[in-house]
Amino acid sequence: MALIRAVKGIHPKIGKNCFFAENATVAG
Repeated sequence: MALIRAVKGIHPKIGKNCFFAENATVAG
């Protein structure tokens, strides 16, 4: 499962048809 984290209170915006690899990290 991808790691999705907020940075300084900002969350990433992720669409419905997005794919993230098992080792992905997404930072806001």
